Amino acid sequence: MDAPEVIPGISKITIVSDTAVVVENYDGVCEYTNELIYIRLKKKMLEICGSELNIEYLSENTASISGKIHSVGFV
Repeated sequence: MDAPEVIPGISKITIVSDTAVVVENYDGVCEYTNELIYIRLKKKMLEICGSELNIEYLSENTASISGKIHSVGFV
């Protein structure tokens, strides 16, 4: 089954094992350390916790985070 395309106004979060997270259609990065990243979505905040976290790619619509991902949640 193919993943749906990004729907305008809706964020898409892709978790690749415990090593990467890709967020599409986000509003901004609020906090960034090597252990914690907060990404603002339309109605919530995405919290990525781990170690050796790094923003590999950042554009207007897509953020790619790598490192040792321990948890991903909404706050």
